[in-house]
Order: sequence, then structure tokens, then C-alpha cells
Amino acid sequence: PTSSNAVDPLEYVDPSYQSKDEMYQKYLSKMIEVLKKLGIDAYLSGRNDLMFLNKKFSGSAIYYENNKCILHGTFLFDTDLDLLEEILNPNEDKLKSKGIKSFKERVINLKPYLELDKNELISYLNKNIDQDIEEIYLNENDLKEVKEYQKIFDDENNIYKKNPPFTYKNTKRFNCGEISLYIDVKRGIIEDINLIGDFFQIKDLKDLYKEYLGKEYKNIKDINKNIRIKEYINDLDDNDYQSLF
Repeated sequence: PTSSNAVDPLEYVDPSYQSKDEMYQKYLSKMIEVLKKLGIDAYLSGRNDLMFLNKKFSGSAIYYENNKCILHGTFLFDTDLDLLEEILNPNEDKLKSKGIKSFKERVINLKPYLELDKNELISYLNKNIDQDIEEIYLNENDLKEVKEYQKIFDDENNIYKKNPPFTYKNTKRFNCGEISLYIDVKRGIIEDINLIGDFFQIKDLKDLYKEYLGKEYKNIKDINKNIRIKEYINDLDDNDYQSLF
């Protein structure tokens, strides 16, 4: 709050709703209620997934601080599911354990089942999800503070160099065989890279790895433009190789 009469945007958590499970139940049930009025027979699955026709269209998370909370979530309305699958790269073993052949079998867009477009649906939800909800608008000082935070979060040093070390992994099967790619990144720099699989190697892959080591991870697509992978792995197409990344 920027003044004594400002409204705190974090809702006070009623003691009777201290557990996350109860918070999910309290607020997601409101979403279910209004969607059912549109003919969407939604229901809660697990602790925080909203389902329709046995497929997921929404997931949520809760943030707690000082006995207050924020609940936020996703909503699939007209999402490109092919692109979503490519970005999320779900664990195939996890999908198989649930009897699901592909990621797209598990999720669903609501647009085909509604007569409202996206903006109309947003307006409907805003008006109907809870009549007692009060809208809070940021004032000029709030917006200035947000913009200062935005500068920090948009800075490439913050995005690529201050994040924790991580390993990128992807596995795909091609004509040449199955290939697993591993990339270790620390402070935005590629520290290690490995290709493992049942492919036929032509040249020593150590020479290939030298093209990546010590380079910035954010520039990996530019590095790949100069790689002729058929010089290293028999019958592996450049486009297939790129898809690993």
C-alpha cells in the first residue's frame, strides 16, 4: 500500500482456510461454478487441476506471505497444443504411466465448447466468478515501482547469468537411432554438452562439443547454424539435430 487508506491486494487468509488444499477448493470451486453455467462440466482433479471431458484445461499455484495469499493459474482456451507440447517437453514415461500416448491427449482447449470468444469469456468470468470481489487499480507510484522491477527482470544478465545452474535434456528417435542431448549451463554459460545414443559416429564428438563449450546458452541457435551434423553422426539430418535443442 502507498497510503494509509490503500487496499492491500493480498487477501487475508481466513484461519479456517490455512491449508493449501482448502484454499484451492475454496477458490477453484468458484471457477467451476461459473463454467458450469456455460455448459462446461468442469471438476477439480488432484489438488489444483481443473478438468473437462477427462482432460486438463487449467492448473493453479498458491503463494503465501505474512498470512496472506495469491492464487494464480493457467487457462487453455485456444492454445496451439502442438507448440505447447514442444515447449513443455513432457516426460514420456510419466505419460505412459497414466495410459496416455501423447501430451495432447491429456489437455483440452475450451473454445470449441463455448459460444463466447476470448474477451467475452474474460468479461463473463470477471462479472460472475464472485460478486463480492473488489477490483484494485494500481496508482501512479505503484506503476513506477512495477517498471523498476521490470527493468531488473528484463535485463539479460538477470535472465541468463543469475539463474541457478541447470541441465537441459531431450531425447528423440531418428532414422539414425535414438539420441539423448544433455547440456549443463551455469551462469548462462555452456559448461558441458553430450550426445548419447545408438547412432553411428563418424568423427570424434569432442570436436563438436568444442563449438559449444564456454559459449553463452542464449546464443545456442546461432551456434547450431554453423554445425554440419552429418560430419559427425551418420544419417542425421540438420533439421532433426536442431529439433533436439
